[in-house]
Amino acid sequence: MARATCIRQRIDHGWSWRIPLPGRVSLGAVIGSEHVAKLGATKEERLRHLLRQDSYLRQVAGDAKRLTPVMEYTNYQLVSDRMVGDGWALVGDTAGFIDPVFSSGLFIGMRSALRWRRPLAMFSGGF
Repeated sequence: MARATCIRQRIDHGWSWRIPLPGRVSLGAVIGSEHVAKLGATKEERLRHLLRQDSYLRQVAGDAKRLTPVMEYTNYQLVSDRMVGDGWALVGDTAGFIDPVFSSGLFIGMRSALRWRRPLAMFSGGF
C-alpha cells in the first residue's frame, strides 16, 4: 500500500491541499474573501471556477469528478467563551480549535492537556 502524502501548494490567491484517501482525493483551498466573491454566487460555482481559473489547480484537478458536497468555512477557528470552571478545564480542541494538520493546533492541544494534568489531579484526588 502506498504511503499517503498531504500535498500543500501555494495557488494564485492563497494555498491548497490534496490528501489522498482510499479511492479519492480530498482537495481544498484557502483563499482571501476578496477573491472568493469574484468566483460565483454559490459554493459549488466558486469551487468550479476556482478549479478552472487557478493556474495550479487547473493542472491537478483536470477533469476530476466531485464525489461529495462542497464544504465551505468562512472561519476555521473556534475559541470557547469559557475555558475553566469549578473542577473542570477545557483542553485541546475543546478549548479552541486550530486545524492540527496545517498549523500548531495538535501541539497546542497536547501541551495544554499536559499543563492541566497536575492542577486537575490536585482537585480531583489524583490520577
